[in-house]
Amino acid sequence: MYKRSIKIYAYSSEPLRTFHETQDSTQEPFRLSYHGKSHYNSILAVGWKQRNKFFDSQPGVVEDAAIKEYLEDKESEASYNTN
Repeated sequence: MYKRSIKIYAYSSEPLRTFHETQDSTQEPFRLSYHGKSHYNSILAVGWKQRNKFFDSQPGVVEDAAIKEYLEDKESEASYNTN
């Protein structure tokens, strides 16, 4: 959805798992710490400032656009498969 890789850390400075299916290599990855039983916290670099925010849009705008695009693609695919 965000076209960024995701690195998950658990009890180590090396990532436990990395997801990068559609990453934009110019963007920093999202980093999460895993604490068991599906609990994650975000990790920010030392010295991170609010001006380094990931998006300029309001919360939910990027997600809503990605969901809309997905649903349109799915509808288009279904229409193509029935023709």
